[in-house]
Amino acid sequence: MILLLIAWAACLAAAAKPAGPAGLLRTEICLNGVWETVLNAGDERVPASGWEPRRVPAMPLATNPPAVSVWYRQQFTIPRQWGQAGRRFILQLEKVGHYAAVYCNGRRMAEHYGQFTPFEADLTAALQPGQANEIAIYVHNASDKYARAGAVVSDPLASNAYRPATDQEFQRNWVGIVGDIVLAWRPAAHIADVFAVPSVRKKRLEARVAIAGAGTAVSGLTLRGAVLDGQHAVLQLAQKAAAGDGVITLEADWSNPVLWEPPPYGQPKLYVLRTELLRRGKVVDRSFTRFGFREVWIEGRDVLLNGRKLWMAGTYFPKLSPVRYLNDRRIEWRMIAAMQASGLNTLHGHWDDLGEPWLRLCDEMGMLVLAEFFCDGRPQIQSRADAGWMEWMGATAAEWVRARRNHASIVAWRPTDVLPPNVGVSREQFVAGIAQHVRREDGTRPLADDSDIAAWSQSMLKDPGNPGEYDDASRMAGRLAASTKPLLIKEVYGGFADLDNVTRFFRSLYEKSYLGGSTGIIVQHLPLIRRRGPFLVEWLSQSGRGNRERGPGVSLPSMPNWCDASRAPVAFGGETAGQLLVTGLPPDELAVLLPGNQEVAEAAGVRADDDGTAWFTAQPGTYRLYSRDGSLAITVHLARFAEKPGYEYVQRAGAGRNRK
Repeated sequence: MILLLIAWAACLAAAAKPAGPAGLLRTEICLNGVWETVLNAGDERVPASGWEPRRVPAMPLATNPPAVSVWYRQQFTIPRQWGQAGRRFILQLEKVGHYAAVYCNGRRMAEHYGQFTPFEADLTAALQPGQANEIAIYVHNASDKYARAGAVVSDPLASNAYRPATDQEFQRNWVGIVGDIVLAWRPAAHIADVFAVPSVRKKRLEARVAIAGAGTAVSGLTLRGAVLDGQHAVLQLAQKAAAGDGVITLEADWSNPVLWEPPPYGQPKLYVLRTELLRRGKVVDRSFTRFGFREVWIEGRDVLLNGRKLWMAGTYFPKLSPVRYLNDRRIEWRMIAAMQASGLNTLHGHWDDLGEPWLRLCDEMGMLVLAEFFCDGRPQIQSRADAGWMEWMGATAAEWVRARRNHASIVAWRPTDVLPPNVGVSREQFVAGIAQHVRREDGTRPLADDSDIAAWSQSMLKDPGNPGEYDDASRMAGRLAASTKPLLIKEVYGGFADLDNVTRFFRSLYEKSYLGGSTGIIVQHLPLIRRRGPFLVEWLSQSGRGNRERGPGVSLPSMPNWCDASRAPVAFGGETAGQLLVTGLPPDELAVLLPGNQEVAEAAGVRADDDGTAWFTAQPGTYRLYSRDGSLAITVHLARFAEKPGYEYVQRAGAGRNRK
């Protein structure tokens, strides 16, 4: 009997012990940090010499003379037990300009054209678990054979048309990795895409789920979904059989969701849609998709958010703005909070896609987004379109919408703005073609490109050539009164030196726009935060998601001093994802934070910095941190940024060698 009790207790202890990373259905490990790089080498082979360390990701390389290409490489070893049968290893790149080819252990695995959309490369055939692996990424600007597939673009101005405008032409065709790099794995038969489609009017949630890798006519596969609010399931979606690859729609009525709305109208409530793929009753893949229950539609001349008239007041960043491309949550939060404290509720993409870090924080903080990825507006002619440009832009728009459509903060699409001067068709024809691509991927939002919502743009001056006479908004008021569609003032441009006249102009424009029933006002490059001088950005660790770059290259006057507690704005007071800094890890360790309950939260992985630090962003809950030295129990708490500016809110944990 005693032996049986001992054996039973041992079984219970084994069952209670959390499984290591090898048992995860899927996970992601951020590989950001210091990589080796070579500038301006050809793509014939991975260079044998000339490598220098460089922070990755980082600000775009927009030097004069401009760099044409960059090779990146990094070596790492994944544990042998991670390499399991049927598991696919994927490299994900969030933002690369412009062309990228991915190599694993010398084998070319994938290529991609364009800085506006994330992409991935399947490394499974070349990756070797238990051994040292080398990833190399060749990045080139949009010239020659690197502008778009199957073409050679030799005209520099035609190359520029594949990139957004910059202040100087030498900056425009910049090169580099400026978004997160992530190593991930998932099952061969997996959930490839989830699109959450809530309807406030129908009180219903629809989930369009794409399955890949299952082949055709596969029996025994089923798909199910549930909506999570923290640790609890609040809605079950009807389960359906899956015959193989393709898109399956799950749906359920939902009478009482908390709506996603920006303050002060409501709260930016976010849910998580958990979708699970099962084979004969066993879960073989699980995916988590964050979304907000909200709906945008048009009635007459009004754009409605959840049935109430939408009013957008916002701005966007200057070209190649450091605050945009550093993509760190702490800086982003401070900028959004400053906007909200100033009465602004909208962030516009305009010169480039905002990227995943900005959009996730806009979701959390209730910042509306007018989404755009391309504008050719420029101080002088920098571009001209070639024969295949328009077709490439249409395909890019579709890819872009698929990547961003689950963000609740995006309330309208405006894929492009000013076009190159020789597109060959009218703007109306071009917009209609792009709109078809957008609506095929997402018909739930209006387009603010004159198709659904009319767009208005103007200078602060009556005549930009006459700096003394400011506009009185009468031209806009006349256009608004005559419009049969909703009208958005999508751009107001000019300088801010003459503060008295600028103030009078904006007071008049705002009043006539608001009382006339427009959809809102977007101001170009509004100076949200002014500082007396530059400051040096330093990070607790270079590891983890988000662009974190050190040194004088980012000590620019346009950066908000988010560490200055005396200037903390009063804005969004809710909670966001937790921040955790772990020290004492082996250098370059692949550390994974495993949730105690894998049915309600995702794992988070980070490649530690060379000083043994790892910086995690995770949802609240109980986790175990796994590295080659063992495991460590950790509880991650939510962070309240408004109460704790700077680094004060970051949790800290030490990873010693005597762990279990």
